[in-house]
Amino acid sequence: MKWKVCFWLLGLLPGFLCAQSPRRYDDQFHAWYVIMGNHRLTSKWGLHTEVQLRRAGIISPTQQHLFRVGADYRLRDNIIFTAGYCYVYTGSYGKQPTSLPFNEHRGWQQVLLTHAIGRARFQHRYRLENRWLERYNSTSQRNEVVYVNRFRYRLQLTIPINKVEMTSGTFFAAVNDELWVNFGKQIRFNVFDQNRAYAGFGYQFNAACNVQLGYLNQLIFKSDGIRVENNHTLQLSFFCNLDLRKKDAAQP
Repeated sequence: MKWKVCFWLLGLLPGFLCAQSPRRYDDQFHAWYVIMGNHRLTSKWGLHTEVQLRRAGIISPTQQHLFRVGADYRLRDNIIFTAGYCYVYTGSYGKQPTSLPFNEHRGWQQVLLTHAIGRARFQHRYRLENRWLERYNSTSQRNEVVYVNRFRYRLQLTIPINKVEMTSGTFFAAVNDELWVNFGKQIRFNVFDQNRAYAGFGYQFNAACNVQLGYLNQLIFKSDGIRVENNHTLQLSFFCNLDLRKKDAAQP
């Protein structure tokens, strides 16, 4: 029953955060296109790759471009540690635009834990981000780079629909919720940075690859403590986890 309580509590978070008035909320429609993979190089080590094209509309304008890489260390099949680098370009978009587009460089570290209850598979993702953000002065010249930290926790549930396990030809449903918390001396009004709630359906092509289509609700709490983006997002994702080990080494 513990996992039911966790999902119930996470489900209350968007409503709780929205209740912190006075705030200005703006609804927007976005579309995200994602290609991601965790590729095995040895029995213990692997490579994480990720590209996200986030649009403030179906095709344009640009919300964000995100490129993330990392090194995976597999302690066990259900426990993976990852550390890496991420580059993010954020455009000036929507009803609450920034004065200019800006760049962000991140270091990131995470732990990924998975377990199953019956045919349901649970994933817990704990991620720490070290962020260097561009800031501009009144003359639109880059004035400084601000350093902040952020912690993220995501709980995800995946359930196969037409089969008992996630094998080739499986249709499945996936839901998750992720809470984002800022910390550091630069943070004043937006300790709660974001909340993302997702629900979607997918198809498992084979042991390595699947595709998902779903709806993501993204709440972004701006640094002034007043403005909030409520982004209704169509998300199309392609996941491909390649096994690049030599055949003899890949055998159990």
